[in-house]
Parts: sequence; structure tokens; C-alpha cells
Amino acid sequence: MAIAILLGLAAGSFLNVCIWRLPRSQSIIWPGSHCPECGHALRASDLIPLFSFILNRARCRYCLQPISWRYPIIEALTASGIACLYIKTGWGWQLVQDTILFCGLVIASAIDIEWRIIPNRLTAFMTAAGLVMILLASPRLILNSLGGAIGAALVLLLPSLVYPGGMGGGDIKLAAVIGLYLGWPMSLPAVFLGILTGALFGLALMLWKQQGLKTALPLGPFLSLGAILTVLWGQQILNWYAGFY
Repeated sequence: MAIAILLGLAAGSFLNVCIWRLPRSQSIIWPGSHCPECGHALRASDLIPLFSFILNRARCRYCLQPISWRYPIIEALTASGIACLYIKTGWGWQLVQDTILFCGLVIASAIDIEWRIIPNRLTAFMTAAGLVMILLASPRLILNSLGGAIGAALVLLLPSLVYPGGMGGGDIKLAAVIGLYLGWPMSLPAVFLGILTGALFGLALMLWKQQGLKTALPLGPFLSLGAILTVLWGQQILNWYAGFY
């Protein structure tokens, strides 16, 4: 468990780099980590997940500008998520596959919240990584995974054809990626849970702010939530649903 948490903290630090650089079309490899405000290169002591943020009192050591709370939140979230995945599956290929999906969803959600986009570079990488993992670990499941991707994408594609502009292309691609990793039929509860939680949140927001039905919400975070809930409890969700018939 301790190893999973430490790996999650390290992964979260890298995810923060991706979240900052991908929507700005910057390389996630070069240059090295630096302060986004003053550009000063960061030392190893500045890059210790969570602890550097606390020790430096949420400010850059060099220019003293505030550091966004997004950084420790992403690091803590990633560590917690990977720890939960480890508890569910233990060490193995499934943990690697679930971790890749989880990390990609964290990046997609954070970018979608701030920028209202899901970068094609991200969904392309997640697709390629997912295909490689499936072919290495369970090549016989490739058709099931492709079926999950098509089914999940169609759930969002069809409404977008009826109501153009109501659904972003990035959301459809993200749904397809989720379906690829989860396969059929797990892709369906993941997408439906995402739509349901998004609709409920949007309704609550409209009632709170007393706004109209055109309140815009990024769907990516809710699709991601539905996917993670399905990864952790998908079979129980399907069993619960089947109990009504």
C-alpha cells in the first residue's frame, strides 16, 4: 500500500505538468520543471509532492508568487486513486491498465474544467496505451474492448447529431477511450453514470444560481467519475440493475 501511495504521489506530480502544458501545446518532457510565473528552474527539493507545497507555504521559493492549490489536490487525488485501485486488484497488468486510465481521466478532467477542452494528444495517447495494454495482457478481449469503445461513443454521438453543438467532440472521444478500457458491457454504466451525475450537478447548480437551462458544464469530469465508479464497483452496479428484472 505504501509503495502504491508513493507511486501515486510521484505520478500526480507528473500529471500536474501535463495539465499545465498540454492545453498550451507545450512539450511535457522539455524543458524541465520550472515556475510558470518567473520561469526559474525548480530544484529536486522543490518537487517533493505535497511536502514542497507545505514547506514553501504555497509560494514559489524564487519569486514568492502563490502556487495554485491544484497542485497538491491533484497529487493527493492521484495517490488516493491509485491506492484504491491497488486495494481492488493488487499488483498486476490490471492495475497498470486501470492506473493509465485513471491518470488520463485526471488530466482530462482538470483541463476540461479550466479550458473546456479535452486535448486530442491526450485521447490519442490513452487510446494507443490502452490498445497496447490489451494486446499484451488479454489479446482475446480486443473485440470486447472495441465494442465497448463504439458503444460508449454512440451514447454521446447520437444526441449530438440530434442537437448539434450540445455535445463536444472531445467528450465523445473520451467516452470512446473509457469504453476501450472498460469493454462491453461495462462501458455503458460508466457513460450513463457520467451523464446522470453531470445532469444532477447541473440541476443543483441551476437551482442554486437560479439560472436557465443553458448553464454550461464540462462533461469530462463527470464521464471520468462514472468511469472510476465503474472500475471500482462496476459488477455490483450491473448486478443491482439486473435485480430489477
